[in-house]
Amino acid sequence: GSLNGPIPSELGRLKKLTTLYLYQNRFEGKIPKEIGNMTALVFLDLFDNQISSEIPNEIADLKNLELLNLIKIGELTKLSVLELWKSSLTGPLPANLGQNSPLQRLDVFSNSLSGDIPAGLCDFSNLTKLILFNNSFSGLIPLGLSTCSSLVRVRVQNNLISGTIPTSFGNLPKLQRLELVNNNLTSTIPDDFALSLSLSFVDISWNHPESSLPSIILSIPKAIFLTKSRTAHSFLSLIFREIISLAKSHKASFRAKGLSYGQNPNGFGEIKGRRWFLEKEALDLDISEF
Repeated sequence: GSLNGPIPSELGRLKKLTTLYLYQNRFEGKIPKEIGNMTALVFLDLFDNQISSEIPNEIADLKNLELLNLIKIGELTKLSVLELWKSSLTGPLPANLGQNSPLQRLDVFSNSLSGDIPAGLCDFSNLTKLILFNNSFSGLIPLGLSTCSSLVRVRVQNNLISGTIPTSFGNLPKLQRLELVNNNLTSTIPDDFALSLSLSFVDISWNHPESSLPSIILSIPKAIFLTKSRTAHSFLSLIFREIISLAKSHKASFRAKGLSYGQNPNGFGEIKGRRWFLEKEALDLDISEF
């Protein structure tokens, strides 16, 4: 086609339209938020245009939508935010996503996406949030993410990711949260994580660690959250006296749930005026205000 200019916002008035094919034209600019008013839409095809903005949140209002074609979205040179969560999307993300644009946030949680995580998501060193949880992504964690100095939050839980956790994650200066729960990872927290001055939340539960958690993680100076693993015994190597010492020196918070420790560990009495809770299958030691 040869249509050009912006996509008309007036399309939002067509509330009974079920099919909208605009592919292979020269539309540019934003996807109008008024498209979210087209609640009868079943097929929306915007393939091969020159759209240069984020996907509007209003697309989530298209409850009847069965096909959303945004192929070549990886070639958008100005794309900084891509949010397509809870959209019933299937298949892989474009392999070149992030290679041609200053992508800052990718949020596609709770779909049925699969395949590899695109390797170039942080090629422009702008990516701050990577939210991919509740999908079927597989393969390895891209090495490019381990040098992505802009990263603040990584949430990739409930996928099929395999391999190891890149050691360089511990060197990322802004990384605060790392959530890798329920994947097929085969390693524990790398020793380099002890170098992090920013990490406040790490969860590698329900993976396949090869060995116990390294005691060096007790040197991480901020709050760490670790929950039940497929090999729960990996947590038993943690020395409670070291946790207490860490808490006193770094004002840290440690919480572990879903484990069975038996008798109260010696040393808890050293924590004065702090709440701690121990049941058969739960340990909650909160001393973040120590």
